[in-house]
Formats: sequence, C-alpha cells, structure tokens
Amino acid sequence: MRITAYAFLTLASLALPAPAAAASKTMLSLYKVDFGKLPAFTAAFNTAIAPALDQLLADGVIQSYGVDNDVLHIPGQPNVTAWITAATYGDIQKAEDATWAAVYAHPSEAKVLLESSDMSAHEDLILETVSSVSGKVPAGVKPFRSVFLFKLKPGSSESEWYKLGAKYYKPLYEKLVKDGVVYSYEVLAQAMHTQDPGNTWVFVLIPDMAALDKIDAAFEAAMKSMTPAQSSIMEKSILNLSDDAAHRDHLMRAIVFKSK
Repeated sequence: MRITAYAFLTLASLALPAPAAAASKTMLSLYKVDFGKLPAFTAAFNTAIAPALDQLLADGVIQSYGVDNDVLHIPGQPNVTAWITAATYGDIQKAEDATWAAVYAHPSEAKVLLESSDMSAHEDLILETVSSVSGKVPAGVKPFRSVFLFKLKPGSSESEWYKLGAKYYKPLYEKLVKDGVVYSYEVLAQAMHTQDPGNTWVFVLIPDMAALDKIDAAFEAAMKSMTPAQSSIMEKSILNLSDDAAHRDHLMRAIVFKSK
C-alpha cells in the first residue's frame, strides 16, 4: 500500500532535529539524457570522470559517488542524476575541481557528455543530511534508490512532525536496515535553497524492487498494530501539515555506485 509507506516516509524526514553544521553534503547534478545516448554517456563518465573521483574516494576527500538513471520516467524532466557526497563544502569543491580537470583532460569524452544531454533541463542541488541509518552496500552492487520529495505547508508546526516521526517511524527503518531489507535511508534538506524552502527529501537505498514489497509489508503491519483513533490522528496530521499536491515519488537505479 504505497500511501501508507508515503505516510511513514514523510514522518521520517521530519522526525529529527535540524541539520548540524557538520552534516554531510550531497551535490546532485540532474541531466536530461537522450535514451539512445545513455550507454555512451555512461562510458564517457567512466573513462573521464570516475578515475578522478575514485582517487578522491581513496584519499578520503569524498564519501561516495554515483550516477543514477530513472526507472520511472517523467516526460520532459531530467532522467539521470550524477552525485557526490562529502563531509564539507570544501571537499565538494575539491571534487568539482577534479571533475572539471578530468573533463578538460578528456575532450572526446567531454563532447559525448555534453552532446548526450539537454543542458537547458540541467539542474544542480546541494542537500544536507538531517539524519541517516546505513548498512553496507556490497561491492559491485548497483542499488535502487527510492526518492520521496515533499513540502511542508507554510506555517506548519515542525515540532508536531518531530513528535509523530519519533514515535512511529524510526524503529521501523532501523529494523529494516538491520534485517538487510534496506541498505540505508537518509533524510535530507536543502543546504542551499535553489528550490522552494519547504522541500525535503528521503532517500531509501535498496537492493532491488522486491525490497519495496517488504517495506510496504512492514508499514502495513505497523498501521494494523495501531488503534483506529491513533491511525486517524496520524493521517490527519500528515494531511494538515504537508502539501499533498507537492509530493513526488521517484525510483532510480544506479549505473555507477562507489562508496568507501
């Protein structure tokens, strides 16, 4: 039941305090790549850029990087996301500098990357981790990523979200990670507000789409364990505090994934 899962995921993203100054940063670069050119785009990335990022990963400058391709395609929207995660803005800059140096050193691959993408649809985001629980992604695995985007209504009480999330969601996701159903979940807010200020993201990293069935089952069981009054209060609170029309779900699959 996807609505139930959304309800708990929404709570997850607001169950915790505001981002600390030392929170990890994730820079995402969104591209609209022609479907027929995706293999060439990936090959050019692996030839020109991946070795530079591999070195930064080995040196501890960045924590992870990858390229994700949409499973659920949205007409006219970016369909490929390249991303890096690092501890600080300074480390993000080091990755940016290394990426541009690699691009200039590989003009043929740079041409492929540029000509594969509609740069008028390009967008960059820097998000900051609010909270995360992580397991280990096995070497060589290219995981799926569920992305849940939602927006609080103006004037909504964040404290009410914190109370609901702390009660209903955190134990569920910790168990799912412990059981190996989920590799990780991460709650992110905008570190730099290039989109509407209320936007918040939940990233759930999973081995395959079958994990979504297990996540749904866990949330269904949690809902059934609640009394009708409890579930009614929770669902009404979600609808009262969040802009349901602004909610979006995305499902992506890694075509490149590296982490330390």
